Parts: sequence; structure tokens; C-alpha cells
Amino acid sequence: MKKMLVIFVLSVLTLAFSGCAETPEQEAARLLSELAQELEAAFAEAADEFDEPEDEIAPEDIVTVVAGVGDTATIGTWEVTLDSFEFVTWIATSEFFGYNAPEGNQYLYALVTVTNLDTGPRTFMPSFGGNRDISAQIIYNETFTFTRNSLMTYRDELEGRQTNPLTSTTGAVIFAVADRAVESDGVLELRFFTNRDEVVFVLR
Repeated sequence: MKKMLVIFVLSVLTLAFSGCAETPEQEAARLLSELAQELEAAFAEAADEFDEPEDEIAPEDIVTVVAGVGDTATIGTWEVTLDSFEFVTWIATSEFFGYNAPEGNQYLYALVTVTNLDTGPRTFMPSFGGNRDISAQIIYNETFTFTRNSLMTYRDELEGRQTNPLTSTTGAVIFAVADRAVESDGVLELRFFTNRDEVVFVLR
């Protein structure tokens, strides 16, 4: 839309100046026309770069690492350790306030330590990320998935925490998981993943 508006304005100016008989105005019209063409080409090139899709990774080419509680695994430029996990129905944010798990669910509270192996500061799980940023989910019986919860006033969460290179930080990753999945003996996994690789911590 912005591109079309710029071209339209320049075209109007070109027509206005081209109607004049004086040489300076004719030259201005020619320059405006050339500028419009250059802008159109630049916008087209920028649009191609912006819309260019990332290389698609076939499911069989995604690198998967399987680990357990207490293990350390690598995903992208991060080392990830699942220190512990527990199920709770209440997470306190202060002496008097906190979060109750949604009805029919319990919070899976995972304590995770990550180390940034990149050359600059990075955020392990940004609040708004792309395909190559790390996301997390709980998988029950290889079928049912539970996405991560963000508790706005809970300061111990790992989400959005920037970490310097070669530095470790520990925080909570929290999920609301259905009682049926919590109380079952079925397979329960914590999965960290991007569009290229994944680490699966087997909880039970």
C-alpha cells in the first residue's frame, strides 16, 4: 500500500511538471519519473526478500535428542538441563497472591537451567519468537499436547530472560496439564523444539 501511494504521488507530480514548457520543469518531471521507477524496483526487491520462506525441514531431518531428568542436552546454541519437575495446584507470586491451576488441571512446574553458547546475549524462550526460536510443550502418550503457561507476575519464569554468552540461568517453565494425564501412568514428555531440532525430556 505504501509503495502504491508513493508511486501514485510521484506519477501525479510527473504529469504536472510535464505539462509545463520550461526546461527546468521538464527535467524535474524526468527525474521524478526515474525516481519512481527506482522506488518501485527497490520496493519489489525488499518484498521478495521479506517474503522469502525459510528452507523447509522434512520431519525426518529434524534432529531429536532424548534425555531424562537431571540430564543436559543441546538444542541450537543452548545447553538445557532439566533439574526437576513437580505437579502443583497453586503457584504463589507473593505472600498473599498467586495462581490457581485451571479447573481439571494441575501445573507442571519444571525447573530448567540453560547455558547460552552463542557469541552474544540471547533469550532462550522469547515471548514472541520465530521458527528458529525455542518453544516448549508437554506431550502425553505421544498424542495430547499442552502448551506453556505464562504467569504474568511470576518472576521466576524462564520466558523472556536474556542471558549473556557462556552464562547459565535457571528458571521455571510452567504448563497446565489435565488431571487425567497427571494421574495416569502414560508416557509424559517435556519437549523443547525449533523448526530444526528438538530435545525431549522423558518425565515418566
